[in-house]
Amino acid sequence: MKYIKFVICATLLALASMQVSAQTAQYSFSTHTSSFPVYPSLELGGIATGKVKTEFNSYNGQTNVTNFSVNFENAPNLNVNNFSFDPFTNSYIAIANNIWVFRSVRVELLLNDPMYPVDVTFNIFVNEQESFVGGNASPLGPMLASGYAMLENTTPFNEVDNYTTTLDGKSVIMRLNGNLGRNYDPNKGTVGEGIEVKVLWHGQGEKLLYIPMPLVGSNITPIALVVSSISAPPPQEDIMEVFVRYSENGATQESPRLLLRDFLAQAFPVF
Repeated sequence: MKYIKFVICATLLALASMQVSAQTAQYSFSTHTSSFPVYPSLELGGIATGKVKTEFNSYNGQTNVTNFSVNFENAPNLNVNNFSFDPFTNSYIAIANNIWVFRSVRVELLLNDPMYPVDVTFNIFVNEQESFVGGNASPLGPMLASGYAMLENTTPFNEVDNYTTTLDGKSVIMRLNGNLGRNYDPNKGTVGEGIEVKVLWHGQGEKLLYIPMPLVGSNITPIALVVSSISAPPPQEDIMEVFVRYSENGATQESPRLLLRDFLAQAFPVF
């Protein structure tokens, strides 16, 4: 009996240590869709705007698409959830029921990189042979519309702490995001990943910076943004370090400490 209790306790502790941290992200786009003449009064072509929502599972490193919506110029909007990943086509697939004049349509999304999506390709098909307007001969159903768009990361910023200091005579305001983040900069070809800190440096602008932390295999919740200062003899400036306190599986820990100037140099010209 004692052995059974030990095994149960050990199992519960193991499950607790494997709690999954899901990081959500939202991307917006604007594009021009192509429409195919399947039904005369249904026009899916033209200017379209929309959103893609994803959820990153930090335990297994997989990204899922949780929602895809498109606002068409000349047709009712499309909003679909519950995507599944098809490893054979590397695409995300979902079914929308009772949409437009059809009982069911199939939506396929292809992200260039699910973890750091920069663009999306989407195709919309009739999903079944029977529709409200009759049948179609193709087993897969004809294509209704397709589009390609560049994505803009519009994930809401969840501020949990902030810190203000002065550097080079200018105010530096730092705001800590309560969620981990990741972002790809196509202009620089670089990826930011870890704890997000939005920095407003007066005279230099506002940038999104990262305190590097691995996303895969972690269950991190940022708590506090800390800046420490070490006095230096004149005329040298005091040495300032920035780090984050975070909770991981119930224990409070600290991120690596970065020199403030090195941290700001991710996106600002620092001398």
